[in-house]
Amino acid sequence: MRQFATLLLREVAEWRLLLIVVGVLFVLGLAGSAVGINRLAREVMKESTEIQVKLQVDHDNQAGEEDQAGDHDVWADDDWE
Repeated sequence: MRQFATLLLREVAEWRLLLIVVGVLFVLGLAGSAVGINRLAREVMKESTEIQVKLQVDHDNQAGEEDQAGDHDVWADDDWE
């Protein structure tokens, strides 16, 4: 087992520079993707807050019954202009 540990330490010492470079590139990639995802999320949230919803409530019909006269159409096309 001692031979394996010695061999492992030699290999790490031999490939130390490459391991450091790969590690640094990995960390920079993670940080860059985190910043990019954060900016994308902020743009999506900014656009979603700009959406406005128009809600029309019929207060005359409080019991939930349909309008018997039929002359008041809540979903008329001219309401959506």
